Amino acid sequence: MGREDVAYVDAGGPALFLNRSVSHASSCSSSSCNSEMKPRAMTRSVEAQKNAARHRMTKQDYEMIVTYLENPDNFAAINGCGRKTKITGKTLTKVTVFGHMAVTLCAQGFVKCSGVIMGKKVARYISTYKNARTFYLGTGTGLTKAEIAAGLTLEQKMNAKCHYFFRMHALYGARANVEPPSIGDAGLPAEIFFDDRGLCQDSQAAFQFSVADPMLSGDEEEAADREEEPIDLSADDEVDNQTAPVADASDFFLRPRCLRKQAVTHSIRLPNLLRTAVLKWETRLAAQRSSGKTVRSRDRPPPPERKTSLITAYEEQVKEKLFLRKEAQDQKASFKDAILEDRRQAREQRERARIQEGIEAMRRARADRRSTLLAEMVKTGKSMDEIHQAFLLLDSVDERLSGSM
Repeated sequence: MGREDVAYVDAGGPALFLNRSVSHASSCSSSSCNSEMKPRAMTRSVEAQKNAARHRMTKQDYEMIVTYLENPDNFAAINGCGRKTKITGKTLTKVTVFGHMAVTLCAQGFVKCSGVIMGKKVARYISTYKNARTFYLGTGTGLTKAEIAAGLTLEQKMNAKCHYFFRMHALYGARANVEPPSIGDAGLPAEIFFDDRGLCQDSQAAFQFSVADPMLSGDEEEAADREEEPIDLSADDEVDNQTAPVADASDFFLRPRCLRKQAVTHSIRLPNLLRTAVLKWETRLAAQRSSGKTVRSRDRPPPPERKTSLITAYEEQVKEKLFLRKEAQDQKASFKDAILEDRRQAREQRERARIQEGIEAMRRARADRRSTLLAEMVKTGKSMDEIHQAFLLLDSVDERLSGSM
């Protein structure tokens, strides 16, 4: 009796080596058989898996995968069976399922591979389909004029991006990991909490909505009780008569954020910070009155003259800021004008220097010509009258040249 190593490729993974007891009449020992067969079988298995991983998928390969997935049993085994619960039988792993798929497709002409590599190929195919689906569902997707002139159809264009796109779309188009069942909004749905007038129907939702406003919400003690007294704006001279002020603070908090902001903007021409301070004073006073607490002096709302002084102080600050801004702009403009004037003066000075240098060069050239002419005429024995006439002619030529310049 002896033992020999038998190598085989499992449907769910790489090559496995098992020692199986067999009877043979050969004279070789077990150690010599192991040393000869094991490296050879392992080399063949590794090379086969590398070739399968490097194999470039063809259109026929994609068709075999889609055809295999169109079988409901195969699709449920790979992607789950949806609502159906499996209560009997042994649970199959992903590698095992893809191993059975590899065995089935290899019998039809697919490249020989393991379950792991088959799973990677299918996952890559699904990823390609998702990218093509994003393009297909995008705004403005269609055919260009050149594609229409060439006779290309939308199906051909999508199949060029993903082989058998519409068959894959029929399989995976409604899956939750491809198309989400619903898309939620981070904000509060207006159709649930507000009616046609813009008033909130749910008090708890209105409370959360008012507290969530960073501009108009106060402390938790102030936001808990929204039964404030009406804000008296009759003492303000800056009220816009064409827009109605906020009649009730509770109604103010029950409005949506946009309406509340509009009420603050149009009810009185005050900065938002001053308006918020007045509203917080009124809210705190109403909360203390409703709870029976003693109203402290610092919690009382400001008198009308105090409001007027705040408005006046703010207007003075605005005027001062505008004056400083205008002064800075004027200073910047004057500084720019001064720079331009300096550049102009420097340019004129350079031009005058260049002209003066040219005049000096002409004078030197004239003096050289006179001395040269005098030397030649004396050398040739000219008379004084002839020399005088020559110099007069030279002076007239120089005057003409100077006038032309």
